[in-house]
Amino acid sequence: MSSFPELSKGGTRRFPDSINSHVTRAFANLLYLHTIMDKELASTAATYSTSTGLLASTRKVSHEDRARLALMLESRYMGELPPREAQFNEALRRVITPEEVWWAAYLGRIGYLISRLYPSGKIDESKPRVVLSSE
Repeated sequence: MSSFPELSKGGTRRFPDSINSHVTRAFANLLYLHTIMDKELASTAATYSTSTGLLASTRKVSHEDRARLALMLESRYMGELPPREAQFNEALRRVITPEEVWWAAYLGRIGYLISRLYPSGKIDESKPRVVLSSE
């Protein structure tokens, strides 16, 4: 959460409240889920993970949160999607606001950075390799 920027000068831009700690915690917990796959397959699996994949049977998760999480995970792998999956990705984007789409992609890229710094997923909090912050 330290990579979330503060309210902009003038107060017109801010991190969306809809991307809450539950969504970001779920993203952090799933960050390494598809790592054994190549990046294109991982991106595809991540795109479907909340609708027909691992999280499909999870109860009490809104369509919007499923879309946010799927877009974050897809962005984390930075692979190209085949045409059919790209269409589904666009459908996910229409479920949430354009601002949330942008932030989901941003958080996905942060996830990619973390996964490159910590390929095994083991993070020693007493000796971090990097400290994320926004200014």
